[in-house]
Amino acid sequence: GRTVPALPDGLHPARQEPGVRPARALPYRPQVQATSVDDAGLTLQLASDGAAAVLHVYDRLRLDAVPRRYTVVPGAPLQDRWPLDAQGRYDLWLLGPNGFHRHYRGDGTLAPLHAHVERADGQMRLTLRNPSPSARKVQVQAGAYAGHMPTRELQLVAGAETVLAWDPAPTAGWYDLIVRSQGTEQRLAGRAEDGRPGTSDPAMGSEPLRFDHG
Repeated sequence: GRTVPALPDGLHPARQEPGVRPARALPYRPQVQATSVDDAGLTLQLASDGAAAVLHVYDRLRLDAVPRRYTVVPGAPLQDRWPLDAQGRYDLWLLGPNGFHRHYRGDGTLAPLHAHVERADGQMRLTLRNPSPSARKVQVQAGAYAGHMPTRELQLVAGAETVLAWDPAPTAGWYDLIVRSQGTEQRLAGRAEDGRPGTSDPAMGSEPLRFDHG
């Protein structure tokens, strides 16, 4: 973390009021997938199943670079590649509408797991697939919503796929999951819409957000 400078007397940092508020249904349903990694870099596929969405990608190993911005429309997925740094690493932070967030971190030696979150048939579902030619150990844990997201340790053989499901009601469809596998890490967060009104993010304003810069 980093130290926040002291404010003059009588001034205080802005703080979100605790508690949830009603929220209208939104049409955004962006999808992002880390498809491959090699010596040339990490490749992401950006798509949208709902309204057009603007996605911003920040390279956290090159913070002096301008973030890449993409407008993704339904039926027209985009693909782009980000180079590894001098140590062969990648660390990308992707932001989109309605709290959509993806974070990919690792190196060029092992492809990230294919991970997809969706809301269907009254459930939230995390689909994981192992694209590697060998078995992978996988750890899934909750981010901001501990106790309401799945926590699992499992092993996926080459090419295998598994689905973890949970009840969206306690968090109104908001999700935050961290997936780790043998040196790769990705975080998937946002709200999975179902076309009905919901609530604001229940984790917003509960405590100061902390960002790991390690």
